[in-house]
Amino acid sequence: MCWPRGTCCLLVWLAAMAVVIFVPLPAARGEDTTLVRGEKGEKEEEEEGAGTAAGYGARGGRYDHTVSRFLGLNEDGDPLGSTDEKKLAEAIADPKVSFFVLQKNMAILSPLPILSGKKFSVIGNCGSEGGRCVIKGGRKTNGFVTGDAAGTTLILQDLEMVGFTTANSTSGNTGAAVFIPLGGHLVVHNCLFWSNRAGAGAGIHIRRGSYKISHSQFVDNVAEVLGGGAILADGGARGIVTGTKFHKNRAPRMGAAFVGIGGTVSFTTVEFKSNEVGFFGGAISINDVSATFLNTSFVSNSAKEAMAKGGAVRILSRSANTTFCCDTSFSHNTCPQEPDAGNDIHISGDGGEVRFCGGAIPPQWHVKISGNVIVTTVPDTPDCTHEPEPEL
Repeated sequence: MCWPRGTCCLLVWLAAMAVVIFVPLPAARGEDTTLVRGEKGEKEEEEEGAGTAAGYGARGGRYDHTVSRFLGLNEDGDPLGSTDEKKLAEAIADPKVSFFVLQKNMAILSPLPILSGKKFSVIGNCGSEGGRCVIKGGRKTNGFVTGDAAGTTLILQDLEMVGFTTANSTSGNTGAAVFIPLGGHLVVHNCLFWSNRAGAGAGIHIRRGSYKISHSQFVDNVAEVLGGGAILADGGARGIVTGTKFHKNRAPRMGAAFVGIGGTVSFTTVEFKSNEVGFFGGAISINDVSATFLNTSFVSNSAKEAMAKGGAVRILSRSANTTFCCDTSFSHNTCPQEPDAGNDIHISGDGGEVRFCGGAIPPQWHVKISGNVIVTTVPDTPDCTHEPEPEL
């Protein structure tokens, strides 16, 4: 075979470049990729002062994004764009990997492994300013699920959890985006849960564990069978929710948020707006849980059915206490059987206590009280802007 003059030299040069191109290089800054850091990777970053975009594999090995993109491959030698879900699954399953950083949006189309026995963070860092990253369920499966091993903690930060469902899931018919069924701890910061669907607890379902949610939004999540369009917390779960909005979540029976059967929860600077249920508590249904509301607003929530109770809040109490303090407000909430149903709050049960701060129940609030629940009015706490957080 005859080649033009100089071709042999060109082939030799290309072969040499192919060898060079596989030599590990320092990671490029600002590349749009997924980062997984394990224990070794974190140590290397500290020692070498690597930038925030430096990539570490599950074993802590460094790779170069620019070279990978030139080849059309990721660091594992797989086609780009096809294995983000696989890498996340491997990071969850690997006991040595403590967090997973996204720098582009991704989809989860099949169930992830159950997180068990470790603390694991999923952090978004998309866009030029490190904004939220979107994780899409695509109406195919559920999101994150934890197991029962001691020390299990899931941390979600700067993410949008969109379009998860309990069809073909590992969570039964509950907890589409996040399901914490057997204890453990959940931390959510600056996240959006949007358009998730489940039988109950479409955004989050947590049972027996503890949760802390801050500066997040729950929008248009739907529980299709029971309660908790946005959140379902039961089995003695203990929670703190701050600076968070619940908008347009729906459930056929109990609450856009449903907290039930033991446990505690506090809401501080939270907004419940335009949430809708069939029967009990358009914004939130509280079933024998000690709950505190500070500087929280309830606007245009509704319970729609003829026998509904509590357009915004429904409290069923046997022994727990509920407190409304520090400029908490109600407006334009509705329930068909007002005044007997309580446009704003419906209280019933055979024990416990409901406290209203400020010395009296505001006359513009529509409150219906029945049963043997003690209702009291108390002064506001001395400093509502620095209310101490309850222990989890």
